[in-house]
Amino acid sequence: MASRGTRIHGSRLAIFASMLLGACAAEPVGPTDTPSGPWAWVESTGGISEIHWTPDSAGRHLTFYFHREGVLTVYSDTGIAARTGFRVERGTGESARDTVTLRYTEPLSVFSFVPRLEHQRVIRIDGDTLILADPCCDRYRHTFVRIH
Repeated sequence: MASRGTRIHGSRLAIFASMLLGACAAEPVGPTDTPSGPWAWVESTGGISEIHWTPDSAGRHLTFYFHREGVLTVYSDTGIAARTGFRVERGTGESARDTVTLRYTEPLSVFSFVPRLEHQRVIRIDGDTLILADPCCDRYRHTFVRIH
């Protein structure tokens, strides 16, 4: 027959195990890769009133080309709109787990509605979809599709 101490210890162990399993299941799934190759901009949403922009409404089609050597070239309808270096910063610590930030060597000024981008957070890279988020102040989310 189990003693009272063994039953309590067994109960604590069961509670701890269920908390551990629940914490693992609830962990956010972040990006596992960084962008590479060409990506066509399809839309952006943000601002205080959640303004929606597309290439047609902005009057400009953009392609972001992430080169392996850490260079980003942004092409517009008329040629190269911007070229800058970038580095990948992976989040550390409990609150920044699974975050990937692209930090640009020179600020990007390719969207008329976002004058200067010094860095962006990778929200999603999933097959043919890339979503980048601005850190401040209007917090636009930019969606891209992979160009094959």
